[in-house]
Amino acid sequence: MYELIAKNITSRFMRNGIINDEKKDVYAYGFELLIGYFVYFVIFTFISALTRTIVESYCFFVGFMLVRKYAGGIHAKTYIRCHVLFELNHLLFIGAYYFLSEPYLWILLLAVVFSIITIFAFAPVDNNKRLTENEKKYFKKRSRVYVFIIVIMTVVAVIVPDIQKYAVAYLIGTCSASLSLLLAHFREKLSNVK
Repeated sequence: MYELIAKNITSRFMRNGIINDEKKDVYAYGFELLIGYFVYFVIFTFISALTRTIVESYCFFVGFMLVRKYAGGIHAKTYIRCHVLFELNHLLFIGAYYFLSEPYLWILLLAVVFSIITIFAFAPVDNNKRLTENEKKYFKKRSRVYVFIIVIMTVVAVIVPDIQKYAVAYLIGTCSASLSLLLAHFREKLSNVK
């Protein structure tokens, strides 16, 4: 569906002389990505507003996306599946966020340890595209630097009560992305066995 819309937009731009025929595939792909991100944004914001977790959800989103950007993770085969999986993930976050409170902070600390170990052991995975050796080194280094940010946010979550809920939301995001990284690693290993 997104691909069809993107091709229609590209065709319209070509008819109006805004882009040329040589770059139509590049523009079509770019429009497809923009449409996908826009739909993510609308659905994510709607659910966040509905559950009254806008700031917390965006903290979760930042934690999730930073790990995904540098460490990688599992990918769905279609945009619709991707939207559904991500929003289920978002709803799980909201449930976990309301469930986790100070007495359950030790669960969060275990999740952070899981994130750190997973990132150090498996990042990056190149589940959707093949990374060059230089790209692998770059993403491995970036993801390991990111572990220090996770540690800092953990300290903040434990000792600074005023912003604790936002740090916890961020850390749940990193844990969720780390689980995606682990699943991608095992999917890659299984596909190499076949």
